[in-house]
Amino acid sequence: GKVTIILTTHYMEEAEALSDRIGIMKDGKLLLNNRAVEIMGVNRHHDHPDFGMAFPPTRMKHDIDLICDMGCNSIRGSHYPNSRDFVDMLDERGILFWSEIPIWGGGFSQAALGDEKVVKRGLEMHREMVSNYYNHPSIIIWGLHNEIKSATEEAYAMSKTYYEYVKAAGGNRAVVYASDRPLTDICLEFCDIICINQYCGWYTGGLDAWEPFLDKFCERRKAQGFEDKPIIMSEFGAGAIYGFHDVEMPIWSEEYQAKLLDFCLNLFHEHPAVIGSFIWQFCDIRSNAKWSLLRARSFNNKGLLNEYRHPKLAYYKVKELYSRDWN
Repeated sequence: GKVTIILTTHYMEEAEALSDRIGIMKDGKLLLNNRAVEIMGVNRHHDHPDFGMAFPPTRMKHDIDLICDMGCNSIRGSHYPNSRDFVDMLDERGILFWSEIPIWGGGFSQAALGDEKVVKRGLEMHREMVSNYYNHPSIIIWGLHNEIKSATEEAYAMSKTYYEYVKAAGGNRAVVYASDRPLTDICLEFCDIICINQYCGWYTGGLDAWEPFLDKFCERRKAQGFEDKPIIMSEFGAGAIYGFHDVEMPIWSEEYQAKLLDFCLNLFHEHPAVIGSFIWQFCDIRSNAKWSLLRARSFNNKGLLNEYRHPKLAYYKVKELYSRDWN
């Protein structure tokens, strides 16, 4: 059944009682309305080749329609708070949302992570995000940062500062960050769910590297005393050029991307420590100029659809898998 509470938010000038459904962490599970929920999500950039980030509402709705058609129950707003109009639509549709601020590892040196001005500015962004988005019931996760150098003392101090603030101010939500170095990460105490970005089968190794990686990480998680913290696979995937088909399934083919996601989703959602996934990514997006020689078309082509929202084979494979009851 539904769990309903009456809350009073301290962000209103005058106290006002609101009825809201809630999600909580309990016994290593993410509970929504008192029921364990398996996260079936995608990462989505708020970007379109014709409109950039200035999305018209009709295009926002179209993206949400496609995501719902795929069977997703969650979206990660990578890597910044999304339009209030978009989050309003998620509230209306009952889609869960992970909102985070734009601290992404690729742009932050170790020295920058320890810079007092940088840390202070990030804390202010967290204050603004929590204040402006606090009353959106779709938001069940606050994200502290993404892929920073989390094996450093500077990252430890930053994570501690942000975690303590967001846990106190952010309401009854999970607080997380996404780590791309989980085997050396020293910040795992500052999250409610361990979120891992990993690209076996694309950037490193083959598909046979996934199970040894998960086994090794779970051993480390236990040795550090975090065995009760569940795992979300927050980024994984493969690039595919829309329209490139090959029965031998080479990289960049739609067939290989679908094969990799089929393997990963079955592995993750049957793993006892993993409570969900966010596929990288919903659609192809323009890439940073420095990556132009490494990415075909100067795009990040890991989308389940191309930039104009035309589906690849992976879209249909994910729809098949996300239609299962993984709980």
